[in-house]
Amino acid sequence: DITSHYRSGRILIEGEQHTIGNLITRYLQDNPNIIAAAYKVNHPNVNNCEISYESKKNILDVIDEVTETIVNIFDDIQKQIEGLGEFGYRYV
Repeated sequence: DITSHYRSGRILIEGEQHTIGNLITRYLQDNPNIIAAAYKVNHPNVNNCEISYESKKNILDVIDEVTETIVNIFDDIQKQIEGLGEFGYRYV
């Protein structure tokens, strides 16, 4: 759920807390089109994360860039783990 307009506002991620909030915010902060980004979890018993942002361009485009970067990192990690099997290691 994205509120406000596309250059500044909040993104509410339901069903997630610090892990996703921190990950996405961290890569938003590294993006040159982001002026500011932060996240918060309002209460530990509420499973929602809220990301606040200020962007130089449409946040949907920036989110696409950020998620592509994160997916590429995880794909690389998966390939490295799968490569360990060649050395007699097994992963679960």
